[in-house]
Amino acid sequence: MRPKSETCFVQVATLVDMRRSRVMEQPAFPPELVPVFNSLERFENPFQSAPAERADWTKELKQPVTRLSEVAVAGKTVEYLFFVSCVGYYVSRNQKIALALARILQDAGIRFAILGKEESFTGDLARRRGREYLAQQLAVKTIEKLNFNNVRKVITAYPHCFNAIRNEYPQLGGNFEVVHHSQRIDELIAAGRLRLDAASAIALGDVKYHDPCYLGRYNRLFDEPRGVNGALAGADLVEMPCNRKQSFCRGGGGGRAFLKDQGSIRINEARMREALKDRIGGVDTRSKVRALDLAEPVAGSLKTAPGALVVSDARALSQL
Repeated sequence: MRPKSETCFVQVATLVDMRRSRVMEQPAFPPELVPVFNSLERFENPFQSAPAERADWTKELKQPVTRLSEVAVAGKTVEYLFFVSCVGYYVSRNQKIALALARILQDAGIRFAILGKEESFTGDLARRRGREYLAQQLAVKTIEKLNFNNVRKVITAYPHCFNAIRNEYPQLGGNFEVVHHSQRIDELIAAGRLRLDAASAIALGDVKYHDPCYLGRYNRLFDEPRGVNGALAGADLVEMPCNRKQSFCRGGGGGRAFLKDQGSIRINEARMREALKDRIGGVDTRSKVRALDLAEPVAGSLKTAPGALVVSDARALSQL
C-alpha cells in the first residue's frame, strides 16, 4: 500500500487503521453513513437502488452488451469482464463514462461482458470506514462470481474498484489481471486499433489531468492517462501544481461523498480551485470548465462514432 501521507491530509494510513478498529469495537461513524451501510447490506450498493436497474444504461448503445451469465450459457469466452462499479451503474454522470468505455471496447473489437444485476459492490467504502466484516462479505461474493465464471481479466474505469480488485482481492482468493481503462485505451491507440478523427473538432483546449489517489499514488499509474490525453487532437495537457505522486485528493473516497459536514472548505472544491488556476497561477473564473473522464473524448473522436463530443472554448478536467 502506498502512503497517502505523501500529500493527502484526508486519509493517512495509520489513522485509517485506527478508525477501522474503533468502528469494529463500537459503532462510531457519522450518522449519514447509516443508510449507506444499510443499503450495502440490503442491495449490495450504496445508493439504495434495485439490482435489476444496474444494466439500464446499456440500452443507449447501438450494439448490445453481453452479460457474463449469457457467455457461460453459450459456452463462449470473453477477453475482459468490464467491472462497471456502482457509480457507473446508478449515477447518471458516471453512466456516460461506462457508455464511452463500452463504445471504445466495441470499436476496437474487444470481446467483453458485464455482470449486470449480478455485480456487487467491491466492499471498498465499507473497508475504508471500518466495516471490515461487511467489506469482506461483499468482496468474497464478487470473487466467487468471478471464479465461478472463470474470469481471468478485469477492466474498470473506477480507481477504487481497480485498487480493491488488484491489491485486496488476492488476500481473499481473487487473483485476476486487473487493467485500468486508461492502460488499455493507451495500448489500443498505440497499436492503431482505435482510429481517432483529428477533424472531429474535440476542441478541449487546456486539459488538466487529475491523478486519482488510488490510480497514481497507490498504484503508480501516471504515464498511461497522459498518453491518452496526448493522442487527442486539440488537447493541450497542462499539469496541475499538485500532480503525479504529489497529487491532491478530490475528497470523494472513503465514503466522504456521502458526508455533509466536511469543514469550512470541501476537499473537492479546493481541488477544483486548483484546476481553475491558469498557467501563471491566477484563478480564471471566466473559464468554462467541464469535467471529463479520459474515455469520453476518446469515444467522441472515434471515426465510427455517431457524433463527436465537442467542448468548445473550454478547459477540460480529466478524471475528476
